[in-house]
Amino acid sequence: MADVNKYVSFITSQIGYKASYHNHKENMAWVSTAFYIPAIIVLADKADGVCQLYGWKWAITVVLLLATCLIFKFVCTQFRLRWEAADDVEGLRRAHAYLCTLTDLSPEDWGEIRCSGQWPPLIQRKVTEIKEKEPRACRKALWDWVRLHKDKVDPRWQTEFASYTAIVIATVVAIVRVWVN
Repeated sequence: MADVNKYVSFITSQIGYKASYHNHKENMAWVSTAFYIPAIIVLADKADGVCQLYGWKWAITVVLLLATCLIFKFVCTQFRLRWEAADDVEGLRRAHAYLCTLTDLSPEDWGEIRCSGQWPPLIQRKVTEIKEKEPRACRKALWDWVRLHKDKVDPRWQTEFASYTAIVIATVVAIVRVWVN
């Protein structure tokens, strides 16, 4: 039974770590979105003098679009890592629940607990089961949500979509600001 307690303790610590990591990734996505929105509009506003003096509206527009591509890549990566961490937590919880039903540990299922970042085989199987389920494992779910098939879509897509929409609207406002003056 001592071995079971060792694994329960290990899984519990991994759940805490991954849950914290999940929250961090979501916060990074939202903070970067929140900073981007006023920054892109201020950049367009401050570029007004350059546009009037040199007529560089196209150059400023390209800079704004490149900034948008960079923020999209960063935010998308943060949200993807958030999803992966959430899947890891769910898989760890399932492994934890399964472990509570066992009376004996099989060495091929559990193996060694290592600090190398690899989980024992049973934990890895439980996490992989979660990561492969739909619709979370497939980004086509966003298109389903856009088409208003909300019942098929993980609710996390709805918050992610709001962030992308805010970035696009802020960029459009900034580009319009550059070209109107």
